[in-house]
Amino acid sequence: MPNEDRYAFLRDRCLRRFNTADGKTTLKECIRIKTIKLRGVVSQGLLMPATKETFPELCNYPYPVDDLTEALHVEHYDDLVAALRPRCGNVICADALSPFPSYIPKTDEERIQNLVEYFDTMRDRVFEVTQKDDGSSVTMFFSPSNNEDEGNRFGVCSRNIRLKRENADGKVPLPWQVAAKYGVEEKLRKHWEDTGYELALQGELVGPNIQSNRDVLPGHEWHVFRIWNVTRQEF
Repeated sequence: MPNEDRYAFLRDRCLRRFNTADGKTTLKECIRIKTIKLRGVVSQGLLMPATKETFPELCNYPYPVDDLTEALHVEHYDDLVAALRPRCGNVICADALSPFPSYIPKTDEERIQNLVEYFDTMRDRVFEVTQKDDGSSVTMFFSPSNNEDEGNRFGVCSRNIRLKRENADGKVPLPWQVAAKYGVEEKLRKHWEDTGYELALQGELVGPNIQSNRDVLPGHEWHVFRIWNVTRQEF
């Protein structure tokens, strides 16, 4: 949330500053709300009275309304970090080649805590429990039909963009290093040659310096959780 006087009581605990790499300039300040424990009880979110003194901009707001995000200038913290994080401090940093391919769906995997309706509907059904990794989304694909240039048929993407093989400084970005580690380009090319199907593999890049590396992995790994058939446009 913006660093405003109505949230002053949160500044000591929740104020976050985004500074330039040299630490001399503050790019942005915000009040970060995250899951915490208060007296042993999990607390998620912030509840405040919607009075005209506290939130005057809402007095004449049309109701009913579902989303006041823009009206209150609230931002998603992870998106803010990605936008303002200094390049030298981001292990995933990579230069953009082009927008995310339109012929591949972006990853947006849900977690069971947000799907409480399934607690009842799945009660008598067999289902599979999987782990939702906390890392960085990476998609790798091989698609000659959409990229006729031989050197451009294989691609590596972050959550929202397609990445260059080398950054402007000549360094190979981590997602491309991982692609080479697993030989993904060669495997997808052979699959296409054998079957005629173009595939996109989508997974989570995890390891040191990514989302605090909560699983304490010694090296970087790419955990694939779904496969998209580009040729048939289906999973």
